[in-house]
Amino acid sequence: MLKTGHIKNFLFIYFLLAIGSCTQVCEAYQKIDINGDFERDQNWDGIPDKWHPWVRRGHGGEVTFIYDREEKKMGARSVRIINKGDETSCYYQNLKLSSSDNSVYKLQGYMKTCNVEGKRAGAWIVTVDKKGKKDFNYVSLRVGGNHDWRFFRKTFAIPKNVVSIDVQLLMEGRGTIWFDGFELARREIAGDKIIYRGEQRFLKVDEDSYPLFVEKYPGEWLLLLPEDPDTLWQMETIYTEKQVKKQLFAADKEKKSFAWGIYNPETKAEIAFQATDLIHTETGEVIPSKNITIQKVHYWNQRTGWRSTVYYTIPELIQPVMKDTLNRNSVSHYWTTISIPEKTTAGIYRGKINIIAEKQIKKEMEIELDILPFDLVSPEKNWALYVDSERWQNYTSDEIRMEMQAIKEQGFTMLYIGPLNSQDFTARNSQLVVSLDEIVRYMELYKALGFQEPLVLSLEHSEAKIRYAYRKAGLALDDETFDNAYMSLLQTVKKLEQKKKFPEFVVIIIDEFAYKSAKKQKEALHLYKLAKEIGLSTCVTSDEKIVRQKLGDLIDIRSFSSLYVLLTDEQNTRVRDDLCKRNEPFWWYGSGCYTGQEGKIFPNRYLTGLLFWKSGADVQWSWTFQRPKGNPYDDFDGSGKEPKDACITYSLKKGNGFIPTLQWEGIREGIMDMKYISTLKHYIELGKQSLRPDVIVKADKVEKRLQAIKERIPWLYDGGFSNTKADKLRWEIAQLIIRLQQKLD
Repeated sequence: MLKTGHIKNFLFIYFLLAIGSCTQVCEAYQKIDINGDFERDQNWDGIPDKWHPWVRRGHGGEVTFIYDREEKKMGARSVRIINKGDETSCYYQNLKLSSSDNSVYKLQGYMKTCNVEGKRAGAWIVTVDKKGKKDFNYVSLRVGGNHDWRFFRKTFAIPKNVVSIDVQLLMEGRGTIWFDGFELARREIAGDKIIYRGEQRFLKVDEDSYPLFVEKYPGEWLLLLPEDPDTLWQMETIYTEKQVKKQLFAADKEKKSFAWGIYNPETKAEIAFQATDLIHTETGEVIPSKNITIQKVHYWNQRTGWRSTVYYTIPELIQPVMKDTLNRNSVSHYWTTISIPEKTTAGIYRGKINIIAEKQIKKEMEIELDILPFDLVSPEKNWALYVDSERWQNYTSDEIRMEMQAIKEQGFTMLYIGPLNSQDFTARNSQLVVSLDEIVRYMELYKALGFQEPLVLSLEHSEAKIRYAYRKAGLALDDETFDNAYMSLLQTVKKLEQKKKFPEFVVIIIDEFAYKSAKKQKEALHLYKLAKEIGLSTCVTSDEKIVRQKLGDLIDIRSFSSLYVLLTDEQNTRVRDDLCKRNEPFWWYGSGCYTGQEGKIFPNRYLTGLLFWKSGADVQWSWTFQRPKGNPYDDFDGSGKEPKDACITYSLKKGNGFIPTLQWEGIREGIMDMKYISTLKHYIELGKQSLRPDVIVKADKVEKRLQAIKERIPWLYDGGFSNTKADKLRWEIAQLIIRLQQKLD
């Protein structure tokens, strides 16, 4: 059961809120003088007043800080950082804070980029506490790649123990970045607007835009049927027409989903949903109504970042519903999925979803579904998931099988498991004792369910567990004893390779090596050497040259951050060429439940689909299935370095499945985009193998058209793409499949 108070319907009480806000004591934002337009330079030294240039030297290359009077957004000039090497450079200034500060801050400004390759570029707020400890990622406005001037803004509150903040205009890695029109402002805020939990304070972000359709149709029930579901969640769509029909297309065996909403202008109503069969307009064949699933989209409060004291109200959870309660002047949002049966005849199918209140049909949603005349072909690519297998230690094998099967049906083909994190390590007679029963259980299921190889087996934190086991047993642990213990663990793992019922696997010993301390890097280097000594295949997550420099041939597979391989064509090509020379596979990670992805369809759809295709990679990783930092249904009870929960889905009672989310559905949509692309490539290959010259010519033309489509897809930070554009691209590909199919026939 979900905790009352955390799951909220998205009620349309905006007019009441707007009226109420006028009666609250609320000071306007007051600007803090940071010289963010960079116009003042009293000593004519080429550095704007209040700002200080800084470079972390030692990596080679060259950094230039310069005024730019030609390329500017406003005023007489902007500032520009040109980085020709791998340094980290920034303009920065430090601001002292009052210990009784009870304010909300807003940072905003314009940035432009050219060939920015690093994943840390943009504007940063770094907090400094009473002990001098810095949080370098407290607030960030990230940019990258190539784009013209764009406006960025972020609202944030400050934890109580912070005494000052650094404002940094940052550039890490190669490229050029411009800054202009930056402002930092603060306003005092009433204490009752801040949620206090111990020493932590949480502030709700400003809500700037509201839908306007109520003014257009003040007394009518309305169906809200946007082309792009994310515009419905973000309330950016202004509804100017009454819409009653949803037009869709799908292939055989596809799951076709769409978002919609209902507006109720009347009194509180109990509503029910009734889906009809979808009937073929020519043959009378039926897609039964039982294949139509209606789910409600629930809104709740979530932190905006891993350490953030700011939260927003977002849609995320998707739960089945056949009845609902709709308050007056309110909207509810829904997610509907139509499961296309195998061997469904192509053509147009029509049906309805009726919304019933007070025993009357209040609204009828017409559904027109075009079933396409081809079967989808699965790509020769792999989608991989951090599955958080520590949860499985108390699951039965059947319960694990059911969850793994659901993950596979979503489109994932590979898994990352870390069963040793939940196992007891003991030391007896100076020997390490650890059970691999959980690894054996998971590997057998992995193989039986037909997941692809290699499986990624995490040994992370095993070294700490070995040390704890010896300390707990009161045994001495010098370097030689530790090496013997760790080698015995590796040798036990190595023996699993000899059993045919287990999949091939690679081991990962440390996550994101490049961002660990020098001490951790040194230890990881030693442990990877031990792993290679006994012949284990190895993997590491990384996006820095330091991994190649320090780990070298100890690593068989590097999995790159999306921010390292998806920003520019030049960057992506350089990585691919390097991997090709070394005959290494191309893996990258970056989709899942990172900040900015939860509660949306498009980010994950884009990453797991079109950008995966454009990147030329072999394996694409999503992080992470279920990793709450406390109660998964309370994003404010976590502790530690990153207290925000990290969940693509949310757990139900053990073994009873999970609650899907919009970000989970985004992954499925991305994989489906790739299946359409793979199907077209399949027909292109058939055409090129034809004995008919006209078919070969047609296949060549279609192949060039497909390449042109790939080139139209922007890189990660170039922007300008959406669900609507992705849908149109999918339709364009579908039409090319049909035309080539007809030519082949």
